[in-house]
Amino acid sequence: MANKTLQDRLVKEMRLRKISSIEKANRYLPEFIKQHNEKFAVAAQSPQTAHKPLFYKPEALRHVLSIQTNRKLSKNLEFSHNCVLYQIVGQGHGYRLRHATVTVCEQMNGGDPSLKYEAEL
Repeated sequence: MANKTLQDRLVKEMRLRKISSIEKANRYLPEFIKQHNEKFAVAAQSPQTAHKPLFYKPEALRHVLSIQTNRKLSKNLEFSHNCVLYQIVGQGHGYRLRHATVTVCEQMNGGDPSLKYEAEL
């Protein structure tokens, strides 16, 4: 929202100053920013940072920042995602996972989907 406001004010100020070239606009921009900040800047309530440290490991962060969809496993431990059939393969008998719900985590960079390891039984 602020971007649209700034663009609108900047264009109007440039018209008033008869600025019509990129070079003149680039020279005027620092002055515009200074004036805008003097008029609209608000001091923080506290000098301390409000940012919280990130406690996730990179792998966990990829899961948090992914598109997640739930799928139900078949009796053969298979599920479909984006027209591709996947099967969970592991050691031992996976009978306890039949009909379990798994979460498919699709990465934003288009990599292969991964599974969240928690399955609702």
